[in-house]
Amino acid sequence: MLVIETERLYNSSLYKVYKLLKQKFITDDENSAFKKVQNETIETVIYRIMEMIDGYGDLSFDVELINKNNNKSLKSNIELRDQFMNYIYD
Repeated sequence: MLVIETERLYNSSLYKVYKLLKQKFITDDENSAFKKVQNETIETVIYRIMEMIDGYGDLSFDVELINKNNNKSLKSNIELRDQFMNYIYD
């Protein structure tokens, strides 16, 4: 059965959608397939954000992430999207 945090989702604008999904995804295989699709979607979005921060997107401005503790760039000598993929697949 699809696991839903009832209190958090009850207040969600998507409550009815989650309730419908809970009724549709009943077996472990259905839930597993849905989780795989969710994970792939989330990973792709995060990768694309990291890609834009690295400067490979079509943003009309540069993005710089600065470590608040030492005022150094988080992007120095690394590609954030590569670091993210290493994190995911290690």
